[in-house]
Amino acid sequence: MFSSFIVILVALAIGIVAFILYLNESKKKISFCSECGKELNESNTCLNCGYKNKNNKVLYISIMIITCIFVLVMSVDFAKNVLNIGFSNETDEKSNLRNIYLPQVRIDNDYINIRKYKDTDSELLGTVLKDEIYTIVSIDKESVYKWIEIVTKNGIHGYIASYQDEESYVEYLDIDEQYLNVYIFTFENCDYCNELYNYIMSLGDDTTSRVHIESLDILETPYYEEMANALAKNYDIELAGYPVTLVNGQLFVGASEEVKEEISRIIKLELGIQNGTSSNNSANTNSGKTNNNSNKNTNGNSGKTTTEIKCDESQKQKLTNEYQTTLKSRESDYQSNIADAQAKVDFAKQGIDSTGGYLSKEEYESLYANASEFERKMLKSRYGMSTNYDKMVSTLNSIKTKYKEWKETYEKWYQEELKKIGC
Repeated sequence: MFSSFIVILVALAIGIVAFILYLNESKKKISFCSECGKELNESNTCLNCGYKNKNNKVLYISIMIITCIFVLVMSVDFAKNVLNIGFSNETDEKSNLRNIYLPQVRIDNDYINIRKYKDTDSELLGTVLKDEIYTIVSIDKESVYKWIEIVTKNGIHGYIASYQDEESYVEYLDIDEQYLNVYIFTFENCDYCNELYNYIMSLGDDTTSRVHIESLDILETPYYEEMANALAKNYDIELAGYPVTLVNGQLFVGASEEVKEEISRIIKLELGIQNGTSSNNSANTNSGKTNNNSNKNTNGNSGKTTTEIKCDESQKQKLTNEYQTTLKSRESDYQSNIADAQAKVDFAKQGIDSTGGYLSKEEYESLYANASEFERKMLKSRYGMSTNYDKMVSTLNSIKTKYKEWKETYEKWYQEELKKIGC
């Protein structure tokens, strides 16, 4: 940790010694030749043998200049990697455009470092500054620092820590949610993009009047392309082309019939629309039919009953088998991942450095308690609270949360599919 600091001290010592020798050399007056002992002229040349006696002042000046440059470079490196101070090019335009339809944050702190990974010790890519605005690509709410994934306007893709020691470094901006927002990454003259847009707009007034399509042009705003790539990576989907569509937390690539049908299903499910009719309208219509039937029965007429879809038992069995097979497979993977993550938590909790990159929680607290003020600053800067134990617990919680969310979504899909076949 302190190697850079020690190198800087050694370099400063060399520079100071060179400076002292330079002063001594300046005071020294060479009167006689070191070869023949005869008198020298003002340029230190022997009047007898012509030998040019050495003057070390130039050497000492060179050493001092080189030392100064070296110390400057090492100090910048020390500040960036040890003290965690970020340096950014103020002329770079990093802030994203404000968009009320996108989830965004405004930076509240003077600056926040952009890291390559969700780790305070990973490579420093740059900084974001106070009052700049960034679109949230993803957020890890289970981590200690609540890492937010961003892409800057000048193409830096990384993570910023939004929270530490019960203090938030960002302000979450309001998003317009009066409509269901559908995000389409597109570009001008993209035929498939236009095809998907037109398809969504043809779903009917009861749908399109409650949907907002936000077109994100990757050519007009280049950092949108990096966002699309980041989303595809997060969803473990190959980005083979455009459009890329994000709706209700699900990502789709392309505009095939299957993609369009699934997007339509998700939109209608989210809006509570079945078979092109709003759930509210359906309720009112059914109520009206019940009243009419009731009146007819009072007048002695036979009541008419609403036609119901008969449950297709074979389709139900097929759907249920698919549901249970997928659920069983995911459950097996989940239990395996949980067991592995729990083992790592237990391992780190014992005070053992299981990954070779961080102190355990116990080791950190022990060192911090017995350190001097300067050493504490270095420890906190280098390790923070991102110990092995913290990281393993965060991973464990993340696995649990993601599985729970997936299971709820899958159960919802299963029930909706049953309804479609009248079961």
